[in-house]
Amino acid sequence: MPLIRKGARNLLIAMVISILTSTIYFLITPLAEAQSELLSRTQPSLWDVLIAFFGGMAGIIAGSRKEKSNAIPGVAIATALMPPLCTAGYALAHANWAFFFGALFLFFINCVFISVSTFLVVRAMKYRKKKFDSPVIEKRVRQLVTAFVVITIIPSVYLAYNLVRKSIFEQKARTFIIQEFDFPDTQVIKSESVFDQNGGRIEVTLFGKKLSTEVLDKLSVDLADYGLDKSQLNVRQAYQEENLASRDEMEKMSLSLKSGLIEDLYKKNEEVLNNKTAQIELLERQINQMQSRQYPVNDISEELRIQYEDLNEFSLMDGYVRSLTSNKIDTITFAMVTFSEDHPKADYQKVSRWLKLRLKVDSVRIIN
Repeated sequence: MPLIRKGARNLLIAMVISILTSTIYFLITPLAEAQSELLSRTQPSLWDVLIAFFGGMAGIIAGSRKEKSNAIPGVAIATALMPPLCTAGYALAHANWAFFFGALFLFFINCVFISVSTFLVVRAMKYRKKKFDSPVIEKRVRQLVTAFVVITIIPSVYLAYNLVRKSIFEQKARTFIIQEFDFPDTQVIKSESVFDQNGGRIEVTLFGKKLSTEVLDKLSVDLADYGLDKSQLNVRQAYQEENLASRDEMEKMSLSLKSGLIEDLYKKNEEVLNNKTAQIELLERQINQMQSRQYPVNDISEELRIQYEDLNEFSLMDGYVRSLTSNKIDTITFAMVTFSEDHPKADYQKVSRWLKLRLKVDSVRIIN
């Protein structure tokens, strides 16, 4: 229980600091419009839950290794915990309470699933359990922890179940619209699927030749072929050539569609360009690091010759070594040493240790 209280207190402090930082940012920034990354964090989705679950699993596995690293737990924080807290800060800055409570609910769900995955891994690794002096206290603590976990997980499991149903419904709705609304003189300009416990509804807006009542009735019947027999189909046919007031309205609609396409292309091209720029900068940094790493071979060879007067040849170079067992690639400093007389193995090991200190590198491999 003290450990749980300490963890909850630390989490609460970090959460408050994150929300305050996000709120201050959105109060002073001119970017006030909620983009898709913010909107997606106002309602939990199945993918958010899966990210939290596997992020927590990777975090505890990384924490159980001998070589401690905060990188993998940091990924879980950055992908599952920080985005909803940033959204909560945006909601506070704009007094949008629906966004605020939705984002906090997603944060709570992600915390639960990170904890559940951590608990499962800890149990699988068979960590030594805490020993209590009093069996009564041990039983009470176990009951409290179990009750908290059960009370928390029950709504989370129910939510995850509904998220799965929602994802399946949306996928079936997209497939239905793509395959069934394929008409030569009629085009779908907008579609939306709304999931609810009664089966949901599919709303489609059409442009072009008006569909007959028989075709609409057939579309409603065909819903059963896609597992959507309980869903309601609403088709809007307000946009028809004969109902348009003038040619100007046609041109405005065409211009609006073209603008949307151009905007999408610009965003995608900008994203590709940014990725390429980042790759180029990374390669340039690596090249600069390799170029700046020039060893003072002359000085080192003279220092080494003071220790071993029969030293004939000496050279240094960096190289990449690929392990065929682990399939990993490491950078290793190679030193070629040639003596005029035979030396024991201990001398080569001594040279290797000395070069590691002299060059400030992780590993040196001696080539005789």
